[in-house]
Amino acid sequence: LIARMGTELTRFNQRFLSDGDISEIADTIHKFQIDNNIDERIGFCRSATIDEIRSKNYNISPSKYISGSIDAGDVGEYLEQVDGDIEELGTLQTVIGHCNEYARIQADSRGKDFGTLLKTITSLDGCRIHSLLAESSKVSEKKKQLREKIDEMSGRLFKHWFIDFNFNDIYGEPYLINGGELKDTSYGKIPFEWSVSAMGDILTVSNEKVGDRTDIPEYSTTNQGIFPRATKFNKTLSKNSGKNKVIRRGDIVFGMSREIFNFGVMTDPIGSVSPAYHVYHINEEIMNPEFLESYMRICSDYFLSLIKPGAREGQVLDKDELQRKIILLPPLKLQEQFIALKNYSDDWLV
Repeated sequence: LIARMGTELTRFNQRFLSDGDISEIADTIHKFQIDNNIDERIGFCRSATIDEIRSKNYNISPSKYISGSIDAGDVGEYLEQVDGDIEELGTLQTVIGHCNEYARIQADSRGKDFGTLLKTITSLDGCRIHSLLAESSKVSEKKKQLREKIDEMSGRLFKHWFIDFNFNDIYGEPYLINGGELKDTSYGKIPFEWSVSAMGDILTVSNEKVGDRTDIPEYSTTNQGIFPRATKFNKTLSKNSGKNKVIRRGDIVFGMSREIFNFGVMTDPIGSVSPAYHVYHINEEIMNPEFLESYMRICSDYFLSLIKPGAREGQVLDKDELQRKIILLPPLKLQEQFIALKNYSDDWLV
């Protein structure tokens, strides 16, 4: 079983294999055919027994057997693009900063009640209210662009820190570029002070039912996360909501889509989902829930093995694969630094 190689050409799993890639694959297969033996390599290939393949319902997706076969798609290189990204952010900040009427109202209203804001707005003459509306619309548009740019930068930063291992070391320099030490693990080579874990060791099944409670709103998962059904859907999950599973802030929930991996981390205090969904508590002492969600989205190909091929709705998650799937465990502090930058930079920059 050989993991993904080559260079991604499109988002639809088309890849270009160089002559060197083809030769390496061919040589490995040829050697295995001759003596039924290969040099197993993390992230590239290994030999699996028939019993192991049978235990996985004859699914021979490489990611179910080969640890460390991971990349971050086409997010780009952080160091190559950071100067251009910062320049774009600066341009957006400048436009927002030049919206003087908007800034004045914002400054005058900060920390005050709605009644004060109402008096301020109703005291504006025609020209000023016109300017305020135009500037508010512009600020809203630029803030959206700012958020989108930060999301792009976050993907590149994730790859830089957690795949290329160039997070800031104790001297403030990129770890691997600055000679940081790596060690061999079942996941592949990782920074010396980091660790790895099977997902089953950090996730605990939750089957808590709503029961007689009537104050728990219903949620549903999409490929973009978890959303209240009242805002995204026009019907409830079931006639008997008492059978729904309770979800709490920090839980990860896997949904029911057959083709798209529907999952998300709960960010509201409490809610409920269909009893067909799979709910897990995350061990927050070693894994930040929002970091895990970012990890799974940015490195989505690596986690596709968690889906059962050809599964019917409601049976999408391969729970056995979830138990054994190996993931990276960077220090919690570094996980939280990443989430702070990813989720709140736009608030702090404007």
